[in-house]
Amino acid sequence: MRIFSLFFLILITTSSINAQLKRVLVTETTVKINRKDTSVLYFGFDKGDKVLISIEMKKGKKLRQIELFEYPDIPIFMEYKSKDIYAKAVKIKDRGIYKLKFTNKSIFSRILNLKIERVPKKNNADFNTTVYWRQETDTIFNIIEKEIEIKKYEVKTIVPLSVYYINSGSNATFLGGKSRVTFPVELPDNAIEWYYQFSAAKNREEMSKLSNLTKQLSGIVSDSKTIDINTDNLIQPYGRVYCDIYLMDEQNSYLFERKKAYRYIAEGSRRNIKSGIVKLPVEETKTFYIGIRNPATLKGIHVNFEASAIIQNIEKRYEKVKDPDNYKIISKQIPYLKLEGDDSNLN
Repeated sequence: MRIFSLFFLILITTSSINAQLKRVLVTETTVKINRKDTSVLYFGFDKGDKVLISIEMKKGKKLRQIELFEYPDIPIFMEYKSKDIYAKAVKIKDRGIYKLKFTNKSIFSRILNLKIERVPKKNNADFNTTVYWRQETDTIFNIIEKEIEIKKYEVKTIVPLSVYYINSGSNATFLGGKSRVTFPVELPDNAIEWYYQFSAAKNREEMSKLSNLTKQLSGIVSDSKTIDINTDNLIQPYGRVYCDIYLMDEQNSYLFERKKAYRYIAEGSRRNIKSGIVKLPVEETKTFYIGIRNPATLKGIHVNFEASAIIQNIEKRYEKVKDPDNYKIISKQIPYLKLEGDDSNLN
């Protein structure tokens, strides 16, 4: 009878709030807490609920601790060394799962009568306070330190912007000068690809100014973690007359200059073209030669030329990563509420 008298007193002090609200029984049960042990009960409460908790000790005088948490571990209240008759009214701020925890530090077990009621804020007496459980598995990986390679890119000018005058074939024969020029291209260490651009004109005054190739490539590389450059996205040079450009090795560059039979690398060569940008991969060879020829018979030409290379530098650092070969799978119970009209589960 004492437990019900205590509830009556609680309700009198809150009569102005609860006069028109209905109390709903959540549970009325007996709880046993073994010696030096804890017991935890789970309930669902709705936002605005006033929860009335009443405890009457049946075995033992008091408990060491009574606590209420919003799941998983947000404390709502904590009471130490409770009396043999204990009552508490709690206002619930958020709908969710709550756990009531009893702690017994005695060497003797404790038994108590527990009664929990809720006073809904709104007309929500049918709210389901039962907590359900589902089993979930999780994979826990061992963490190891792994060496990570970070690729960084930079663009380097390998042939500065240069202007070459190339005489016509007949003028070179009778008036002197060269109808062909060659020069080396040295690729730097760690180069992964390289580019050259060119344009040709009859007069130096007619030559269009080439957009800085290194600057263009640097702008693209700085905005990307990978290298995938389409030359169509670069500013194309403008030419007025035709020229021939050949990519060769050293031996064939000598033959080219002496107008003897020579071979050239077709991928990196352009014939009878006014201007262009050429993209080339880097293989084992580090030194190439560019040969420029004036195909015109009577008039000399001026040719702009510039070349740049993309260099890849690799930095190494250690990062903590999951070891794919060292893990364990754990299974755990997850509480949830069944909410009417809601397909999702509230954890």
